[in-house]
Amino acid sequence: MLGEFRQKYPLGCLTSELLQIHQGQYLVRVTVQVGGVTLATGLGSGSTIEGAEDRARERALMALGLTPKEKEMTRPVLLATAEPKPVSASPAVEAPAATPPPVEEVPTPPKLDMLDILAQTTAEMKRLGWTNAQGREYLRRTYGRNSRQELSDQELLDFLNYLRSQPSGNSSLPSVS
Repeated sequence: MLGEFRQKYPLGCLTSELLQIHQGQYLVRVTVQVGGVTLATGLGSGSTIEGAEDRARERALMALGLTPKEKEMTRPVLLATAEPKPVSASPAVEAPAATPPPVEEVPTPPKLDMLDILAQTTAEMKRLGWTNAQGREYLRRTYGRNSRQELSDQELLDFLNYLRSQPSGNSSLPSVS
């Protein structure tokens, strides 16, 4: 799946981030970016950091529409178990099988297609009659950034919502306090 990603997005990058360690479980987020734009994210948990990262990477790439090859399926992760209880010496009594504690699945946040959000901001700017220069000026005054590609996902969504709230044909920039 990683080879398919590299072939489809040669300039893309995957970034892994350890979010939390709780009771021996690691929580990792993988972000897929191309040209500074986040295309997908995936969360994964596991008893090893590698297992959590593998699961998060697979989810992020699947969110892009890439499918895992049979041999690339996530390998099962063995969970640490509690210390086994002492077993009596009687041959008739067998030790109970150790069962791993249940692993709580971390829900994957809804996937936002940031390229689609960028396209929507372009359409809204055209609807308002804004030029690229007016859009850049607004971004500089409001977010301290020169382009939409420099905005965080949340800032880009805020910008889109702002544009949508403006009446059509509003080609003047508002004053920013």
